[in-house]
Parts: sequence; C-alpha cells; structure tokens
Amino acid sequence: MKTTNHIAKWIQAYFMLLFCISTVIFTACNEDKLNLDQEIYGLGGNDEQKNELDKWLYENYTQAYNIEVKYKWNSYELNTTAQLVPIMERFVKPSMDMIQRVWFEPYKQLAGDKFLREMTPKKIILVGSPEYNADGSQVLGQAEGARKITLFDGNSYNPSDADWIRSIMHTIEHEFAHILHQTKMYDSSFKDISAGDYNPTGWTSETEVSALLAGFYSAYAMSGVDEDFVEVASLIMVYGKEWRDYRINLLKSLTTSPPSEGETAEETAQRIALANQAQTALTRLLAKEEIVINYFKNVWNVQFYDDAMGNKGLVSLVQDAINQIVNENSPEFKIINVILTFFARSCV
Repeated sequence: MKTTNHIAKWIQAYFMLLFCISTVIFTACNEDKLNLDQEIYGLGGNDEQKNELDKWLYENYTQAYNIEVKYKWNSYELNTTAQLVPIMERFVKPSMDMIQRVWFEPYKQLAGDKFLREMTPKKIILVGSPEYNADGSQVLGQAEGARKITLFDGNSYNPSDADWIRSIMHTIEHEFAHILHQTKMYDSSFKDISAGDYNPTGWTSETEVSALLAGFYSAYAMSGVDEDFVEVASLIMVYGKEWRDYRINLLKSLTTSPPSEGETAEETAQRIALANQAQTALTRLLAKEEIVINYFKNVWNVQFYDDAMGNKGLVSLVQDAINQIVNENSPEFKIINVILTFFARSCV
C-alpha cells in the first residue's frame, strides 16, 4: 500500500512537471510571435534624440518653409499593400539639398519666400524604393492635395547623372503643378484642346511617338486632362526648352515633308495623312503651352520662359540648377577640386 501511494505521488509530480514546462513553452512562444502591425523600433513610430540630419532638416525646411521632412520608416504614411524599403540615411541630406536647389530656389527667385511657404506641401515623405503598380509601372511620386508629397526611389540617388536628376525632379515638378492647379485652376479652354483623346486606362499601350503625334508630350499625359496640363509644364521645365524645341520642330518637319521619288499613290496618301496629323498635334501642343505660360504668369506671377529683356524664367533657372549639380558631381570636377584644394593649402 505504501508502495502504491508512493507511485501515485510520483505520477502526480510527473504530470505537474509536464504542465509547468508546457506552460513556459506556450508563454515563450506567445511572447516571440511577430506582430506585423507594430512599428519597428528605430524605423519610426517612436521618439528618438534628434541627430545632426534632423537638425539640418528642421532649420532648412521646417523653420524656413513650415515643411516636415520624414525619412524614418512609418508604415502609416504609406501604402501598406506595397513592398517598400526606407531611404538610406546617407542619401537624405543630399537629396533634400538637390530638391532645395532645383525646386525651391527657382520659384523663390521668381515668386519669393511667401509663395513657397504658402504653396509647398506641409509634409515630404522620402522612401528608398519605387512603388510598383499592378501593370508593372513605377510610381516615383504622389501628391495628396496640398498637404503631402511622397517621393520614392531615394536609394537610387546619383547626382552625376543628369537623366536621373531629371526623372526625380520631373516627378516633383509634376506633383507640385498638381498642387498649384488644385489651388487655382487653369483656363478651362485647356480641356477642349484634346477633348475625346484622353484614355485613363489605355495610355500604357501608347508610345512616346504616338503620343506626340496625338498632341501630347508624353503617353501619361493622355491619361487625363489634369495630367496633360502638368506634363506640359513639368516636362518643359525639367528637360528644358531644347527638349521642347526638338519635338515642335519634328512635328513641323512632318507637316512639310516633300514627296519621295517614285512615290506611289498609297504612299502619297499616307504622307499627306501624317502631315495633317502632325499639323493637328503641333497646333494642340502650342495652344496648351500658351495656356501654361499664361497660367504661371497671370495666376502666380512666375515667368515661365526668359523674358524679352533677357531675365531668366523658371525653365532656364531649373536647367541651370540641374547642370550645376551634375557638374559639381562629375569625376572631372572632383579631380579639379582636389587639385585646387591642394594648391590652396600649399600656399598658406
């Protein structure tokens, strides 16, 4: 009997031990379970000490223009269904310096600080990677009214590449033009110029050539009238008047294309049809451009092109800023700068 009681107590103790172990394991597993909705410390969602970068952003954007620049990860500011990565911290200051020089300074020179403080978005979000649409196209920028601009693909920062700078600045100027016309609308006659030719979903099947022959500066401009307006403004602004002149002159050449030797009747009909199409496209683009120029001048007192006195307009000032940044970051410039610095120190 004594032995039986001893065995029973031993079995009871054994099961109690198993219960305790399973409880500890279960609790530990619960504690280690990943909460995907919780902000990751160090990537946003928590209070941290301000570093030198934060201070620079505060002085140059928050104090100067009442703009908050956010670069630390915060999923609540972004599309939660997209796969995105944060911008690398080392790219934040040079990127924002570039934006200040190419975007802010030309407008500041022409329209003043008051214009920038009133019209620029109150928040700029920087993201390291692009955002991809279902059709495979990339989103490089988004504007939410006049409140916020989100800039993607910041980890591709390359100031020595003029094409890269222009692609980023095109996004910014495009979104800013949206903010401007959402605040004060452009001439309603703009909507009539290409009425019936906008295609909100089919524009992705268009090429740049087919878009130009239809009277648009880009395929994306065909997606809607507002997009068309801001594309005329932002593309000329960022790529320059030479870019614009090349396309205008190309259309002009098509309108006066002479017949080729031995041209058949069918080829003649095709040439005439292309000439008529080019003339229509040319007329439309020039009409759109005139509305854009008048809008910037009459609504915002911003000279779009250089004036008759030789004073630089917005397009020239943006081009000067881009070219200066590219030159400063070219290998040749850096070598010359090192040599000049060496001789300057040697002479002291």
